[in-house]
Amino acid sequence: MGVNQPQSAKVPELKTPFVKKEIPCVNQPQSAKAPEPFKVGDRVIWDSCPGFCTDQNPFLITAIEGDCAMLDFIENPVLLTALRFEQEENHE
Repeated sequence: MGVNQPQSAKVPELKTPFVKKEIPCVNQPQSAKAPEPFKVGDRVIWDSCPGFCTDQNPFLITAIEGDCAMLDFIENPVLLTALRFEQEENHE
């Protein structure tokens, strides 16, 4: 075994470069439009969230990019059209 062999010679070259994959928003078709403008810091209700996180409603919007929002405690982006303002729940 060659101790003097360069470390880079032991690592095979990558055949395909790494490409960051966009994660699509969950639970809504991509063509839907958000009814009202949301902003970072808004508290929102996500009615169609997975069952394991229903107790976390209302969620806090931590970031917005395009038609999607990042919510606290949620790993994947959610379409803005799947959200509604927290205050709307009190009027029902």
